[in-house]
Amino acid sequence: MKELLELEKSYDELPEESEPETIIKFFEDNSDVFLSNENMDVSDVLHIYTDYLYFLGIKSRYSKVIAVTEEMEKRDYIKHQLENDKDFNMDFVFYKSASLSRRKRYKEALKGFKQLILIDPQNEDYKDWYIETKRNILHILLNYLMFGSIGLALLAIIMPIYFSISVPKGVIHVFEGIFFSILAFKIIENLVRKK
Repeated sequence: MKELLELEKSYDELPEESEPETIIKFFEDNSDVFLSNENMDVSDVLHIYTDYLYFLGIKSRYSKVIAVTEEMEKRDYIKHQLENDKDFNMDFVFYKSASLSRRKRYKEALKGFKQLILIDPQNEDYKDWYIETKRNILHILLNYLMFGSIGLALLAIIMPIYFSISVPKGVIHVFEGIFFSILAFKIIENLVRKK
């Protein structure tokens, strides 16, 4: 496709130290070509796609990365590259997964990081992102447990006062124990993380 070759030339003429906004603007100004519905060979311009996703991430535009990668996945010519170009696939999956994680869509991000670790088990960055994403999921669960247990303990304390229903002290202590155990775990983990 002639337009794509012209865009490749124009992109390669951009100064090497171009600002992220310049790269983002270049891709978005030409998105009708880069995200065309026509089948085309994009193997020579994959670096433009990955640069665009990278700089969107640098600018903390995570929702945009997710939207664009999902749009790209609908294109057969991009699917073909994802299946046949290992480096492009890894960059693509990483930028999408990192953005999903930043937008707190941890379960989806986890799938991507698992896929990356299967492809490159030695990559420490992938492992770190995977562990951090698992940790974020754990924190969400612990928060639910912690606040749920304190809520139940308060309910157990209030019920006898307002509803003349007696609650065994052991029940209250169980909920308090859960709350304080989780709180202690979170405090210790934060101290360890700061070191």
